[in-house]
Amino acid sequence: TFIIVEIEDELYLIDQHAAHERIIYDKLLNSYKNKNTVSQPMLIPYYRNLNPMEFNYISENFSILNDLGFEIEEYGENVVRVLSVPVELTEISLNKFFDDILKNVFSYKKTEKADILKDKIMQAACKAAVKGGDKLADEEVKYLIKEISINKRILYCPHGRPIIVNITKEELEKKFKRLV
Repeated sequence: TFIIVEIEDELYLIDQHAAHERIIYDKLLNSYKNKNTVSQPMLIPYYRNLNPMEFNYISENFSILNDLGFEIEEYGENVVRVLSVPVELTEISLNKFFDDILKNVFSYKKTEKADILKDKIMQAACKAAVKGGDKLADEEVKYLIKEISINKRILYCPHGRPIIVNITKEELEKKFKRLV
């Protein structure tokens, strides 16, 4: 759940899920903004049957989904087909992803598309990130630490939770009653 790193006189605790979630979120958002998404073609396309209102909503947002790296198209009456996904999201469940998108389709009329998009990118990043308690390989731990050290502004996950906390040697010594 936590990666522990010691640098000089400080101990850093990194929430592996929150850190990975933030890294995925930033990559997806930057790819979207810079229009340079990388997609992974699916071996077997994903098909989703929709009701007419859901279909209208998804089809109105094909361009946003395509800009995110989804290759999605109409496939018959009220059916969409996904042929590829953003490379950062190859492990997500498309059923759950579409369930999340369509869950509140009635309330979306009042919400800005940019806000909906940001929320859906956050949810997708959360679902694609390693989970607390997952055993990470040394390379994965090094990757997370490297990404955090490169991008110093990665302090909070997209939901606002801290990614990293630090404890000084002095604080630790006080906890062990070595200092008063």
